[in-house]
Formats: sequence, C-alpha cells, structure tokens
Amino acid sequence: MANIKGTGLAGVVKLMRSMRVAAVPLLSPSAAALLSQRILASSWYPEKDFLELVAVLVRLGHGKGLNWEGLGRAAAQTDLGSIYRSLVKKGDLEVTLSRAEVVWRNYHDTGRIEASRVGDNVARMIVNDYAVVSADMCQLNGGFFAGLIAASGVTVEKVTKAACTAKKDRACIWDIEYRAE
Repeated sequence: MANIKGTGLAGVVKLMRSMRVAAVPLLSPSAAALLSQRILASSWYPEKDFLELVAVLVRLGHGKGLNWEGLGRAAAQTDLGSIYRSLVKKGDLEVTLSRAEVVWRNYHDTGRIEASRVGDNVARMIVNDYAVVSADMCQLNGGFFAGLIAASGVTVEKVTKAACTAKKDRACIWDIEYRAE
C-alpha cells in the first residue's frame, strides 16, 4: 500500500473541512474519517484516501477553478516556502533538482524520482516504481514539480507529460520548460 506524509494531506483536509456537508456523502468511510482527525505532518496516511479527498475537492471546487495541477502547484508553493524551504536553493536550479529525491521522500513512501536538465531550458522529472497508477495523481505531481522548479527562481512556461504509467508506460515523465529570470 502506498502512503503519503501528513504534510501533503493537511492542506487538502483543511479545505475539505470547509466543504464537509457536501463532501462526506461522496467519500468512503476511511477518507471521510480524515476530516475529523488531527493530521500530523510527521505521520503517514493511505494515499488512496488522499487521492479520494483530492478528487472530491476538485469535483466540488471545479467551478471555483480548483484542479489537480493547480493544487499541486499550490502545495509546492506552500510547503517549499515554509516547512521544506531548505530543500530549495533560490537562484540555483541544479541544486534544487539534485534535492528532488529528498522532496519526494518527504511525501511518498513508494517510488523514486530522477530530476535533471535535458536542454538549455528544460528540466525532466522521471518517477519510477511508484505504487500509485493514476492520471489524476500525475496531474497533481506535475503541478508540484512545476512548483518545485519555480521555487528555484525560474519561470515555468510549459509542462509536458512525456510518459505515464496510467497509459501503460514504464515510468511517469514530465518535461518542464522554463525561463531563467
């Protein structure tokens, strides 16, 4: 079973609590129970419940502009600007990319990430051996990776999904084009 660290779950639960009346009927008992629990940043929770919460959040908030990729970018901006800010080096994309595996491990207990530059202004993120096979989660992760790269001080211009395990590819691969400031 894949698990996610509470830091990745806390913001989603906080938003979902404000939508509790509409959300609970759409959630499984285990996911709904998280809305009544204290989420600890250092604890691990089932990633299937996290995915379910985000799916319902996107469904309920879609008219307000909430989507998987945007939630990923927002999570990166929040966490990499606070609790995990030491993992980002402003002005140094190479160092930030070299720390991507540490960032990944702070959220997920399966999979591994390779992050590198593959062109003058393109970074590639490759996730292998991740237990979660979900096109939706890939959108969330793609948004988070764009946020990670932007946190280093560049402007992300385009995110392209080059491969996806949800499409039976061996790994999930994102190419992220950026512009140096």
